[in-house]
Amino acid sequence: MAAAIASSLIRQRRQARELNSDKVATNKRRTSPSKDPRSVCERHIFSVFSKVRFCSGKKRPVRRKPALFNLIPVGLRVVAIQGVKAGLYVAMNTDGFLYTSDVFTAECKFKESVFENYYVIYSSTLYRQHESGRAWFLGLNKDGVIMKGNRVKKTKPCSHFVPRPIEVCMYKEPSLHELEEKLLKSSRSPTINSEQRARRLEEQPQDDVTEQDGS
Repeated sequence: MAAAIASSLIRQRRQARELNSDKVATNKRRTSPSKDPRSVCERHIFSVFSKVRFCSGKKRPVRRKPALFNLIPVGLRVVAIQGVKAGLYVAMNTDGFLYTSDVFTAECKFKESVFENYYVIYSSTLYRQHESGRAWFLGLNKDGVIMKGNRVKKTKPCSHFVPRPIEVCMYKEPSLHELEEKLLKSSRSPTINSEQRARRLEEQPQDDVTEQDGS
């Protein structure tokens, strides 16, 4: 008798619980997809990009215009990152700090590779850890501040990027020979001035000899 009463009470509680869950489900109203003027493709793309999380794991409102960069291929899976507005290249020095350069150098080369979660990571082609050989990666912290290369790991979200192609253009591959020509033209170092003076001194005795022969 007691077992029958207990089973009936359990059955009543289960039915009451199911009724409450049905009421909660009916209260949640969903908008009809036909009322959305956008196409299915547009809605799918918007949902994909709206769910992308930043380094901090939170979506923040965009307060200013995002910076645009040109990804210029300079080798096999090697790219150069150039700002569209300023035209400066992103480079990494021997200490792992990022800086901008107005000319293309070897420090501006970054290896582009796809991680396991389909995010893109960028590492320096020149510098890495001396002991372990671990590469130095580009990274931004939760506040958007650039991190030191040797402090960034490829498994951390701070080094994961999602490039969004906006426009495909044809770029001339930066060359290190152009850098040498620019430096030679723009530099006014004492070594170059001394070479010019030495050439002038070499030319003067030849002129004197020709004048003596003519006399």
